[in-house]
Amino acid sequence: MRTLLPLAIALCLTGCADGPPAGAAPGAPTSTQLRKDPAAVPRPPVEKLDVSDACGAARLMPFIGKPVATPGVPAASRSTPAVRYLFPNTIVTMDFSEQRLNIELDAQGVILRARCG
Repeated sequence: MRTLLPLAIALCLTGCADGPPAGAAPGAPTSTQLRKDPAAVPRPPVEKLDVSDACGAARLMPFIGKPVATPGVPAASRSTPAVRYLFPNTIVTMDFSEQRLNIELDAQGVILRARCG
């Protein structure tokens, strides 16, 4: 019984060896490398995240701080180009569409921000 305990411990510790997780891409950083160098975490290129003002959010800047019912503010719609109003705690899908205009509102319906997405 005493000889089985060290063998069992050795087998358990072999599972703790540092290496890429199963199915990881070749050359992917290991968990130890990520702990030592947070910059090793793969990040998406910034060029892919920046988009032009394809949805027309910039034209709503004069309406910031005004009620959503102000004339000139586009109505919410699902058609193209889509416009959606985002009140506090609104549940929205996380898919990104540079053509969709998101108008963020406070609880009283005042425009806080406009952005594409």
